[in-house]
Amino acid sequence: MMHDTEKLKWLQLYRSENVGPAVFFHLIKKYGSVTEALLALESITLKGGRQLKLCSPKKAEEEWKNLQEFGGRFITLHCPAYPTALKAINNPPPIISVLGNTELLQSDKHVAIVGSRKVSLAGTKLTKEFAHKLGQARYITVSGLARGVDSCVHEASLKTGTIAILGCGLNVCYPEENQELYNAIKENGLLISELPFNTAPSAHNFPMRNRLIAGICKGTLVVEAALKSGSLITAEYANEMGRYVMAIPGSPLDVRSRGGNHLIKEGAHLVETPEDALDILDERVIKYILHEDTYESYEPPKVFATVEQVHEAKQNILGLLSHTPVMVEELIHTSNLPPYIFHEALVELELTGRIVRSFGDKVSLCG
Repeated sequence: MMHDTEKLKWLQLYRSENVGPAVFFHLIKKYGSVTEALLALESITLKGGRQLKLCSPKKAEEEWKNLQEFGGRFITLHCPAYPTALKAINNPPPIISVLGNTELLQSDKHVAIVGSRKVSLAGTKLTKEFAHKLGQARYITVSGLARGVDSCVHEASLKTGTIAILGCGLNVCYPEENQELYNAIKENGLLISELPFNTAPSAHNFPMRNRLIAGICKGTLVVEAALKSGSLITAEYANEMGRYVMAIPGSPLDVRSRGGNHLIKEGAHLVETPEDALDILDERVIKYILHEDTYESYEPPKVFATVEQVHEAKQNILGLLSHTPVMVEELIHTSNLPPYIFHEALVELELTGRIVRSFGDKVSLCG
């Protein structure tokens, strides 16, 4: 069991500038502990000579205190309460904040139901029917507390168990009109956020939220969605994670059906009834394979890249990148760099703000 002192240091590292999940775990693995990783960050200089901004111990303690006073708590990757399915994704969030019934995380039957904010009357009826019947079958529903489909999901499964993943701080209700629903989930379900306390909603944060929705669940069901929508991003995440992707078909004349129809054409399971979804979800138990780099005990690597090797590798990588995101796996192959040198260089580029990671484990140049 991780002590609160260690959790605070995890929070401090994760709230430091340019430290995402991939950088977080690389630093701890490289330096052997979160304490040493924080010390190493003090010497990082960004482009233009500016020093990297570390989250101070005082700021981490303040967020910790605010969350506790609000009734929530932090769960790190090593806590027993951390959901197994989420541990198994590539670069899971090292620490999340939760509020409500954390026992809902211990189920192995989570299903995401997502869809349009401007849901149709028929879509509303279908969403509530699916959420209710899946809940009766002991599935915990997961969605994003948005208008439309998300709200219908939570409302219909409050009694059977529902989890809302937020694209803002845990204490922020978005949209504001869902405050009553937010309060009901706080009392009867569970609220989760990866973002700092008090963080306002931002479009930039919603793909991160969608990644968590897909990551916690065995499968994702899309009710209604446009071709370019957050729901399709959630479905793509689920597909990449090896989870079930399901969609309800609709009229090609309705733009809200085009996303689901597209998913079906791309291989998603077509479902018309809750029984269809249950047949798919109950088909087999998914064995979640935990990533050694993020879950096992941390030991510094036996082989270190030299300063010269990392510098040369960074130039190599930058020469291959543009502002169009490319897969990290493809970049490794094209660069012909040994993995331990490649990842060391990539982390330095991310830390110093030269590159940015995006949806689908892709990277591109910043700015």
